[in-house]
Amino acid sequence: MINAIKNKHFIVLISLMFPFLIFGQGARYTGNYKKSDPIEIVNKNNIIIEGLEFNNLNGIAITLWGCKNITIKNCKFTNINIKTAIYSEKGSNVVVTDCTFKNVQEAFIASGGTGNIKFEYNDIKNVLGSLRGGSASSQAVQYRYCSGPGNSITYNVIENIEGESSPDDNINIFFSHGTPDSPIRVANNWIRGGGPSDSGGGILLGDWGGSYQIAENNIVVNPGQYGMGIAGGNNMTLRNNKIYSKKRAFTNVGFSICNWTEDKTTGSSYNITVENNQVNWTHRDGFLHMWFIWKNMKDVLKGKESNIQNLNLDESLLPDIIINRSGNKNNGISSVENNSTNPESPITQVYIDSFNRIAIKYFANPSPHAYGELFTSEGQRLEAFTLPRFNTVFPGKLSKGDYYVRITYKDLDKTEINKITIN
Repeated sequence: MINAIKNKHFIVLISLMFPFLIFGQGARYTGNYKKSDPIEIVNKNNIIIEGLEFNNLNGIAITLWGCKNITIKNCKFTNINIKTAIYSEKGSNVVVTDCTFKNVQEAFIASGGTGNIKFEYNDIKNVLGSLRGGSASSQAVQYRYCSGPGNSITYNVIENIEGESSPDDNINIFFSHGTPDSPIRVANNWIRGGGPSDSGGGILLGDWGGSYQIAENNIVVNPGQYGMGIAGGNNMTLRNNKIYSKKRAFTNVGFSICNWTEDKTTGSSYNITVENNQVNWTHRDGFLHMWFIWKNMKDVLKGKESNIQNLNLDESLLPDIIINRSGNKNNGISSVENNSTNPESPITQVYIDSFNRIAIKYFANPSPHAYGELFTSEGQRLEAFTLPRFNTVFPGKLSKGDYYVRITYKDLDKTEINKITIN
């Protein structure tokens, strides 16, 4: 369905009236779709495209040329084999939200955007790359030659199944420029799976340069050759991310920090920050490999000492099911209060310690194997890790508010849910 936008405040109003629709990462739409042929829109403004399904295409499903104020929401894209599912060129105020992509050569490419290009709350399963005749240099999402304020890639879920996908980078920012007050923001995304490309990985900022870009609060698991990287440019930041990979045939390094195009067109880098990240990365030869920092970045890199090689990070950083979480009642906090089992005999106590942290104390001895998750009251998962079988705390300082702690004992077929408030 394609509609003209009658009221620019409509989406904001719906969010305020129905805050429970906000589900954390991934697409939240659970309704029906109407099948559609490919759509091409040229120099049009103020349009909503919603509730459509695109299947079995070798070309682009939705193409936007020079369009402004476009929202694409609640759409489904399946088997878009050779070209990207959605392509926008020289647009502004283009939002793609609550869409589902499965078996696509690429999900979304924004080229030459001039501000407020947003890709948020979407599910992407299997970036095909060259598997069905498309380019091997493919990404789930790429912003290229974009500029201006308000550009972001947030709260998405990307999963690539080995043997069914072949992405290069999962998220790539290519020769694009944010602003000092509004950097291009890649945040709160979940990425699992990548490879077998020998150059691709999780999230890459500064490809062929650019400026004012930030990637923060992302979780990246087994994403390919590298975890996250900065490939050039200036005023680039990677912070508060969690990165894990097991040994695979193509795994290389957790962080790749190198200005690859310094001698070509982009010049020297400066104001490069990598801080407060946690990494557990195994090279294809079996050794831990957290950093690759090339000599042209060593003197401009800030924050290196604040990063942690955390060997407790593993695949449990993400739930078993990350795609279609809105349709799976057991994979979010939306039903967590009704999902406790055997609450009358708790194994752990959840409390606020003297440092105002959320802490876990065991009652049982010996302590059973357990998996802990921390959620905000809106359902966003903040932390998840295998508990160490002794008293522990969730890392990080939390702001005031309500939180939920879910502890799962798989061997005991038992789950405990606790609501706790930080004042």
